[in-house]
Amino acid sequence: MTKKKKKIYKKKGNVVKDITKNIFRILNEDSSKSYNYKQVAAKLKISDSDGKNQIIQKLAELTATKKSFRSRKR
Repeated sequence: MTKKKKKIYKKKGNVVKDITKNIFRILNEDSSKSYNYKQVAAKLKISDSDGKNQIIQKLAELTATKKSFRSRKR
């Protein structure tokens, strides 16, 4: 009998590390300004769609938990 090879599933794209910290750093640089996910991605130099999706998910998560971006600066 032949052995079956196990499939190894890899996660697509690169996982951006410390994304929350980097998002807060960008938002705190100029707290009077509002940024959308495209502007945040450009400041973090993320050009692939997987990275942008991670930013969208993290921003949605942060707004769902009602963390105020401006309260982090105080």
